[in-house]
Amino acid sequence: KEVRMGKTKKKQIVKEENPTKELKGICVVIGKMTPELAVAMLRKNPRCDDLDEERIQRYAREMKAGRLMLNNTSIVYDHEYGVIDGRHRLWAVFEAGIPVNFVIAFVVA
Repeated sequence: KEVRMGKTKKKQIVKEENPTKELKGICVVIGKMTPELAVAMLRKNPRCDDLDEERIQRYAREMKAGRLMLNNTSIVYDHEYGVIDGRHRLWAVFEAGIPVNFVIAFVVA
């Protein structure tokens, strides 16, 4: 698929094995992510060998200081696969021990 943007031309490749092709819908909410909910979401796919501990601690410090504001980043959760995006932020909520407002997108079947 070809996409034109101004004077530049970019190509977008769509692969057949795209897991989102069966996507039925997404429910998006803005709400408080509690440490308990963060842990429950992380339990679905607890793999943490590729996490950046320094990043988690930086996010946790920002959360505790009240400097992490609601923005365009979201937590994306799929009931079948677990956390698709946002593991560092969820771990930071757990580390900070306080609820934090996020845009949370739930993939629904």
